[in-house]
Amino acid sequence: MDKLQELQELSKPLRDYLRNNYDPYCKIVISSDEANIIRSEMQVVFPPCISS
Repeated sequence: MDKLQELQELSKPLRDYLRNNYDPYCKIVISSDEANIIRSEMQVVFPPCISS
C-alpha cells in the first residue's frame, strides 16, 4: 500500500465522524500532537499570484 492509499484508509473513520456529527462547514486539522475541529463561516478563494 502506498502512502496515499494508507492516508485514505486512515482518514475514513475521521471523515465519517465529521459527517455524522458536524456540518459541511467543519474540518479536522491534525498535527503531531493535537486534532482540532474547525468551523468556517465564510471563505473567499483568491487566484494564485503569478510573479513575473
